[in-house]
Amino acid sequence: MTHTRARSQGGCTSRWWKCGLWAVLSLLAAWQFGCAGPVKGLFPPAAGDPPKTIHIIRHGWHTGIAVRCADVPPGMLPVVRDFPDADHLEFGWGDDAFYRSPDPTKGIAVRAALWPTPSVLHVVGLQGTPGANFPAPVTEILAVELSTEGWGRLVAFIDQRFARAANGRLQPLETGLYGASRFYRAQGSFYLPRMCNWWTAAALRAAGCPITPGFALNAGNVMWQTRRFGRAVPIDAPRRPAGLRDATSKPGATPSHGAASVPAGGSGAAIAPPDGDRPFVETARLHSTPHRDL
Repeated sequence: MTHTRARSQGGCTSRWWKCGLWAVLSLLAAWQFGCAGPVKGLFPPAAGDPPKTIHIIRHGWHTGIAVRCADVPPGMLPVVRDFPDADHLEFGWGDDAFYRSPDPTKGIAVRAALWPTPSVLHVVGLQGTPGANFPAPVTEILAVELSTEGWGRLVAFIDQRFARAANGRLQPLETGLYGASRFYRAQGSFYLPRMCNWWTAAALRAAGCPITPGFALNAGNVMWQTRRFGRAVPIDAPRRPAGLRDATSKPGATPSHGAASVPAGGSGAAIAPPDGDRPFVETARLHSTPHRDL
């Protein structure tokens, strides 16, 4: 009787072990091969529909989205008015406390990942092409061609993530991390797995792209999925010049890559401050991009 029960328990344990192994292998297979397909009618652009190009930019463990300002119709994305000299705007979404902190701690990072926390958008005005603004090898840039409707849905996704005041206006905060940039209050809570790279993937999915936001736990996965339907963009920005500090300025202060730090021949871009005062000037050619949001 004892031996029979032991064999029965052993067989049960073996079956559970095999089921568990099969579940793990299935999850790994889904992770590797289970990306969502394209949304019919949105992606790819149909014949006769001139595509609009956006860029996915990787900075270490962070990803952002760059949109060409000339493609944005008046009134569609109000934040464009805050960057009158920009050719492209780069958008990144992240945890409020971690993203904006001049010296983020492990405690802030853990809290951001485990508890729903307020979020912000980081907007950077770029002059020229995205590849001319960010140096290799810290950056990877992929161009994605979208249909007119898909592009409109992606821009609407971004615009809807801006928090609005009671009068409907955007809520700008302090100067951003680098270049001509600024933080804005955002909609949505930040928590694992809904972090910065999930947000990038969700925007692409809104445009109809064959990408699964649930798999986008890190920048590497976002880029891996996007490479299947995007193309690599040459990076021709100059290397970070010796002597320039990292762009980790304190909130409210001028970023370390300000106009005074631009080498001879560097270009600048003006941002109109929210209070309507004289625009301040920051470099639009970014020599270092130490992104540190989750």
